[in-house]
Amino acid sequence: MPCSRMILPSPARTTMITSAKPPILQSAGRAAKNVRAFHILNLIESGDEALIRYECELKDGERFRNTEYFRAVGDQIHEIDVYFGRTVTSK
Repeated sequence: MPCSRMILPSPARTTMITSAKPPILQSAGRAAKNVRAFHILNLIESGDEALIRYECELKDGERFRNTEYFRAVGDQIHEIDVYFGRTVTSK
């Protein structure tokens, strides 16, 4: 499997993850070109785990919300679960 890099934005820094490139990351990479901004709605951290809920604003004005769970070991992210949300129709 080819290897790729996934960049995760955060308010404090940008984290880069190197992983095998499954089909969902291939389409996510293409979609990332259409992103205007990420707006962090909730960020909950406990020990080596974090949960983030964000709203993604696309260049065409469409918005959607997702939630992601992260688990770290040391200074590396070892697990990410992405829960795809809904399209946002009003602010």
